[in-house]
Amino acid sequence: MKKGDILQVQFPFTNQQGGKRRPALVLAVEAPDVTVAFITGNLALAQPHDVVLQPTALNRLQKPSLVRVLKMATLDPSQLSGRIGELTMAELQQVDTGLRLGLGL
Repeated sequence: MKKGDILQVQFPFTNQQGGKRRPALVLAVEAPDVTVAFITGNLALAQPHDVVLQPTALNRLQKPSLVRVLKMATLDPSQLSGRIGELTMAELQQVDTGLRLGLGL
C-alpha cells in the first residue's frame, strides 16, 4: 500500500457515529496507520481545492468521482478492505496541489 492507491475503506462519519464503506485515496502510510481522503461520486460537493477523477483502467472507478482532499481520516488497517486501483502521477500532483491550497500551505 502506498500514496496514490485507492482502497475500499470503512470511512467514519464526522460525528463519529458510524461510517460508510466507500473508496478512499491513500495520502500517507505511517505504519500501522493509513491516512486517506474521501472519494465520492457526488460532484456537486466540489470545493475549489478538490480533484475530479475520470474513470480509467488504472483507477478502476465506476464513474466520475471527487477526491475531497480536506475530508481525511487516519485509519487502522482493520478498516481497509481492499485495493481498487491507483492514481497516475499527474493526478497525484493535482491532489498534492489541492492539499496545499486547501490547507493554505
